[in-house]
Amino acid sequence: MNIGIIGSGWLAQPLAKALQADGHHVWLTTRTADKLAQLQAEGFAAIPYDLQDDINDHPALTQADA
Repeated sequence: MNIGIIGSGWLAQPLAKALQADGHHVWLTTRTADKLAQLQAEGFAAIPYDLQDDINDHPALTQADA
């Protein structure tokens, strides 16, 4: 299952790890370039996204199953 999580803080990262361990493909979002690089270095699929952005510009989120 493809899962998009808005945010990548103290709750989202452990949740994403658990979901990945269960075989799901998980996308996390972040607002900063530094955090984006950190997430990607830790093996997460991550995209830059701010709640003011148009979600339709982010297919990883709009095409997610959950």
